This record gives sequence, C-alpha cells and structure tokens, in this order.
Amino acid sequence: MKTIRDALTGPARTRPAGRLAPDGQRGIILAVTLIVLLILIVSGIALVRSVTGSQLLIGNLALKRDQINQAEHGVAIALTEFQIGGSLATAYSRLHNLQAANYSACYLPSNTQGIPNILVDNNLAPNSPGSTDIGSGSGCGGQVGQSSNDYVDPGNSDTTNRMTIRYLIDRLCANTGVFNETTCSLYASQPPNSGSPPWGASVSGQTYALYRLTVRVTQGNTQTYMQTTFSSP
Repeated sequence: MKTIRDALTGPARTRPAGRLAPDGQRGIILAVTLIVLLILIVSGIALVRSVTGSQLLIGNLALKRDQINQAEHGVAIALTEFQIGGSLATAYSRLHNLQAANYSACYLPSNTQGIPNILVDNNLAPNSPGSTDIGSGSGCGGQVGQSSNDYVDPGNSDTTNRMTIRYLIDRLCANTGVFNETTCSLYASQPPNSGSPPWGASVSGQTYALYRLTVRVTQGNTQTYMQTTFSSP
C-alpha cells in the first residue's frame, strides 16, 4: 500500500552494493592529498639541500683555485730574491740565514708531508723545538718565517678573512757556509752537448745546492700549500 510520502517523493532508493558513501569518498581524497603534499614537501627540501650543497661545493672549488693562483704568485715573489738585484742573488748571500728574505741556509725540520713545521704551526716560538733549523754547524738555528714578512691582500681590510701569503726558502744542507756533497743535497748540471752519461757514471759539470721553497696561502680557516725545489748558481 502506498503512503502519502511515497506518492509525493516516489519509492525509496537504495545504494548499489559495494558503493562508498560520499563521506567515505571525501575521507579517502583528503588522505591521498595529505600524502601527496608530504611527498612534495620532502622533495622540495631535498632539492633545496641539493642546490645548497652544490653551491657550497662550487664556492669551495673557486676558493681553492684562487688560493692555488695566489700560491703560484708567492712562488714568483720568492724567486725574485734569486734574480739580479735580489737579496739572495749571489752565492755568498746564501751561505747564511737571511730573515728578511725568509731564507734558512740549513734544512728546516718538517712534518711527514715535507712541510716545514714553522710554516704549519704559527705557535712555534723563535728557537723553540721544531721551529729551528737542524744541523750541527754554526749559524743553524736561525728563525725565519716571520709574520712581518707576509704578503697580504691590500684590497681587503678584513684582517680575519683576507688572503695572506707566507713563504720559506731553506737550503737542503745540514750546515751553513759553503755547501759540499757530504752535508748537502746537490744538483749536478750536465755540460752542454755531452749527451746522457752511462748509468752509474758520474756527471762532470757544475754542482749547485738544492733549495726548497714552500708557500702557504691562508684565508680564514682555509690553507693551501705549494712546494718546489730548485737550484741556483
């Protein structure tokens, strides 16, 4: 029997079996949206960190490249002391220490990497263990590498972060004075047009003392070292 309500609204409708209610659908959509939003946030954070890391890496590489360039500049500055008019241009001027030129006529004690200790540790006081030259001859033990001889970037007034260049030159000898093959590392030059001597044969020619030049470039908490050996008449 039809009621008045059935006559006005029609028969009651039933939902198909297995179909979710609208409220349930909205709940699923909200959960999926939150998950997608979380994924986007995590991806964004990862992207920002990746970009920041890349920028730091590029900045560090640029700083290292700049310091290497400055170290090469320090090598050029030091070698001018051996040119005509320089304070170490003559063999006689290199027989003894010359503090003004950061020059030691004796081999400076070094760490396992071959860097002079006085250049690695600024806290080594003059004539303290590890900072002096080695050797038993008179004149060994002079102090070189004073901060007053440093080269600084004149265009940067920031004393904390500006570029500073310090170099040391030490003769690879155990004693000061005239060098000899017993106490020094020597370089033997080959006479012109003489060809290569047989293996084990002595080379007749001039012998010169070997010098070690070490340059340190400092900027803030970053340091770069460069080292080379050379001889000079």
